[in-house]
Amino acid sequence: MTLYRTGRAETPDGFWTPDPEYAHYIRVGDRPMIKAELLDTARVKKLPGSPSPAVIDRERAIGDADVLVFEAWDWDTQEYVVLNTAVLSSVEAFGG
Repeated sequence: MTLYRTGRAETPDGFWTPDPEYAHYIRVGDRPMIKAELLDTARVKKLPGSPSPAVIDRERAIGDADVLVFEAWDWDTQEYVVLNTAVLSSVEAFGG
């Protein structure tokens, strides 16, 4: 699966989305657009609610997921919080 974001790929707890239009929608300023492939071996955990810092900290402490998935509240897509950037490959900037 291809994921998209703005900023830097190595940012801890980085927010990603499988929807490039959503990534453009939430883009701040002239941050670069980045895309990466999520490895099939990534441990993905879907959660209700929003990706608050408290939820992210709790899930990191539990330690059973590399990626947390939430439904976006303002767009028909999902938000991926990548806890372990080692599960991303083919990371590259693109002309977004």
